[in-house]
Amino acid sequence: FSSISFVNDNETNCRIQYNDLKYNLGMPDLFSTGLYYNNAQTGPQNLQGNDWIGDFNRGALYQQGPGTYSYCNSLYHVSIGANVGNGVNPVVQGSMQVCGDWFTVLEVTEDDFLCLQAAPPPNAIEKNQADLNLAGGGTLNLSPGYKWSSEMGLYRKFTENPGLATGDAVINGFIQALQGQPIAAMYAVRNGINGIEGSVAPALLNNIQNTMAQLETNSANLLVLLESIDTDPNALASFTTLSVQTAALEQLFQSYLASASNSMALSATSLSNANYSINATTLPTTAERYINGLYLETQIIAPRVLTALELQAVQQIGMNCPKDAGNVVYLARAWYYLQTGIILDADCASFVPPLNGAERNAQIVPAEGITFMPNPADGYVEISLPATIREGSVLLTDMWSRLLLQQKITESDGGIVMTIPTDDVPNGIYLISVITKSGSRLTHKLVITH
Repeated sequence: FSSISFVNDNETNCRIQYNDLKYNLGMPDLFSTGLYYNNAQTGPQNLQGNDWIGDFNRGALYQQGPGTYSYCNSLYHVSIGANVGNGVNPVVQGSMQVCGDWFTVLEVTEDDFLCLQAAPPPNAIEKNQADLNLAGGGTLNLSPGYKWSSEMGLYRKFTENPGLATGDAVINGFIQALQGQPIAAMYAVRNGINGIEGSVAPALLNNIQNTMAQLETNSANLLVLLESIDTDPNALASFTTLSVQTAALEQLFQSYLASASNSMALSATSLSNANYSINATTLPTTAERYINGLYLETQIIAPRVLTALELQAVQQIGMNCPKDAGNVVYLARAWYYLQTGIILDADCASFVPPLNGAERNAQIVPAEGITFMPNPADGYVEISLPATIREGSVLLTDMWSRLLLQQKITESDGGIVMTIPTDDVPNGIYLISVITKSGSRLTHKLVITH
């Protein structure tokens, strides 16, 4: 239908940058829209460095339904090179409201942005008509989830950029009205979670990084010495000495990690208490409070695998519609997928035709198709693979996302039981993942105790 679609989006700082929007010549004209906005409350504020490739029937299409808001001239930017609104790829507006100069066209053609290049400087955060409309009562007619999301976005934007609110009675009134309310309290919890690693002393983080770098160097040197033992009479003694030093470094590294985990756990405990003190009685506040608390308790304070009841609660949150439960729905769906490999997809009466089940799940490995045993593990863990998985990799990472072990799945491995050694892996909680050739991934928590 379109390269990029926005439906009931409430954010005011969206960025669509450095995309190639290509018209598929095999599609009928109805499906040749570059950017599609359907009741998009604000849409993206900056379109930068995008290329429209080919002649779309509609470069950008804006449709608005009764009782909804639209925001004209809200700092939409498109470069000349993007050829939108130039007659070849025209901007088409719906019948509800004429936006006039919907896009503000920049006077220079922007360069393409290629992968692996240094990221360009971000667009300056600016106040626009969408902010004023939302802050001045524009959220009152929105559904609970969209109201929560848009108010949280505005509160974040003007709390983090106070200069934008200077002298603005509407914005300042909006911010003041939310003080002491769930939005402000949840914003503080979100910020605390995002900055949880900041609770670790800089000196300790420096020790962790330096020790990890030294361990990597030692590992490389040990491999070199091991290969030369048969030819170098001094290699064995050097290998033994370096092995002892490396073992001591590993113990020191584990102690550093334990100290960092303790610091983060203390901070997370304080955040958890603040989270559960938020006055939450209805969606979306109840759902977000539960997800935040569950994350803090099971991933930082005392890391463990989610129980069946907790996973069921995450699933129930993920099955809500964003218009009812806000952005936490997407977080719950992502978490559920990481735990089970299953995509949650609630039917929220979207204008987009839903994919049929077979197509949607074509790249997803069913959770019941792979088993990890034993868990907790001691010297090994066995992975039972279904016959449908013939190529891929098994990864074992720690909670800091460091890769500890990788084992390739060959075509002949489909339908067999793979054994992954864990003798040399220290006690702790890890993530073990099966990644198929098609890119699907199933991840489980693995507890190792010796």
